[in-house]
Amino acid sequence: MNFLRKLQPTDKVLILGEGNFSFATSLLQSLLDHSNDCDIASIVATCLEPFSEEFSVGKKRNIAYLKKKGVTVLFGVDVNHLDQHFTKGTNVFTKVIFNFPHVGGKMKIHLNRVLLSQIFKNVSDYVSHESNVCITLCDGQGGTGADSKLRRYDDSWQVVEMAAMSNFALKVIEPFPVEIFPNYRPVGYRGYDKGFCIDNSLLHIFQRTSSLRTFYTDCDLLNLFTVGKIHTNYGVITCIKLHSYLYSLNLFAKSNSAFHFIFQKLKQVLKQQSVHCKIFMPEAFWPIHKEYLQGMPSFLNGRKVKLCSSLSEMLESAATNLTLTNFENTLTVVKSCCFKELSQDLESSPTEGQIMILGCDCFKYTMDFLESLKRLFKYDLEVAANDQHFKRVYLVPESSPKVLVAEFSIFSLQAEQSLPFCTIFCDSMAKCIFKINHWQEIWSENTSVVPETSTMLLASLYPSTFKFDVNFLVTPDFRLSKFYELMWNFTLIAVINVELISKYIPANDNSKMYLCFRVYYKSFIHPFCRTIALEFHQNVVSKGIQVVLNAPIC
Repeated sequence: MNFLRKLQPTDKVLILGEGNFSFATSLLQSLLDHSNDCDIASIVATCLEPFSEEFSVGKKRNIAYLKKKGVTVLFGVDVNHLDQHFTKGTNVFTKVIFNFPHVGGKMKIHLNRVLLSQIFKNVSDYVSHESNVCITLCDGQGGTGADSKLRRYDDSWQVVEMAAMSNFALKVIEPFPVEIFPNYRPVGYRGYDKGFCIDNSLLHIFQRTSSLRTFYTDCDLLNLFTVGKIHTNYGVITCIKLHSYLYSLNLFAKSNSAFHFIFQKLKQVLKQQSVHCKIFMPEAFWPIHKEYLQGMPSFLNGRKVKLCSSLSEMLESAATNLTLTNFENTLTVVKSCCFKELSQDLESSPTEGQIMILGCDCFKYTMDFLESLKRLFKYDLEVAANDQHFKRVYLVPESSPKVLVAEFSIFSLQAEQSLPFCTIFCDSMAKCIFKINHWQEIWSENTSVVPETSTMLLASLYPSTFKFDVNFLVTPDFRLSKFYELMWNFTLIAVINVELISKYIPANDNSKMYLCFRVYYKSFIHPFCRTIALEFHQNVVSKGIQVVLNAPIC
């Protein structure tokens, strides 16, 4: 359902920048068609022009109709001076709508960007964090990937960045519903009668969110390097802080997460098989294992404890903890977490959620589950088998490379018993079925899945990417892994990747080495613009290099 159809009787709507008041009139008529005079949202409709007897007949007719229906109509309302008409803290609107804002004239991209930034800056005093600010723009103006006419950066209004300056994030974007406003006649600047084309125009819906913190104390930065603690079935395990944070999120337990959605779909399929075998799903069991990690610290009350260093060790522990006694008649489903090595590639998730199905016919049931998702998300499946004891299952989208989403193998237990098992890779599957490009979007606490529509709502749509270089001085024996570990801890805030640009050791002084890295910034949680990115680069990342690595910035 279109956003503008969802207005509730409790909504307080502010419409800015009306030309002839035909939008407010059409919106009111649409609401009345689905309710009654006593059960509609409160509406305040405004225009920039002061009242004039010279208004057109149609404009006067719309104004009279709105007033008759109880709509507040205000004239001479400048978005830069809202305080002349509304009281901060008292007048709080749940919806603010500005259709086709424009400064007038052609080729004034920079001025229209300023106008957008002023709109968000000034309405922020009259909305709550639950309110929506709705901006309708012509096709191509917004500068997002949703535009059918994609323009260059310098030829678009960059509405996402302009909103980010006042801590507004783009939450929803959809076609402007011209079909439900048949009497809407958008006109030009200051209500001039000359209309304009609104075909393929887009409605951008924003919410005010928390700002990106740009000031970190030395203590905060040093704290990024301290170890984290995880409470597991094995006891309290000390590990890298990034791993401990992602583990503590436990996306399987969050009812609106992608992992939870996948697990619930699996449960629905397996529930149909309960007549054939016993299904055991320990909800509280959240084991961990690690791949390729050497020397990860793990301690329990001063004594070393076992942290599974491989999938086989994790399976053995799972089998022991679950006390499986009859593998032929039991199907066990285990949610697990895999810690990966922190490499130089920050675009691959350091922690992966996995679902393991252990026991009889696990491959068949896994394929039943994947087939059910196939019908829902419209993709193909491809099975590659080395032999009957090892198979890989790939998800094949229409226009992108295939993705490994499941593996089948057989694990040898004691007493010459064999345990068939399938591993479902939840991160890879979620990225593919929800068409997500980066692991941080899946692991964001603000990202949610709508089960009714099987769609994912991201914390922020079309976030911009920025890149800045940083140069610092170290000794030739400096370990690059320390730098990457620091950057990994920034990934949960705004860093998405880094690239080594140059390494230089002066010929006359081999006790020094100059490093230059290019840092790529994008925030999937916070509103982000070039100004904020540069502040974060200078005040957080560069400062962190100096404080944590003790490396002077050049």
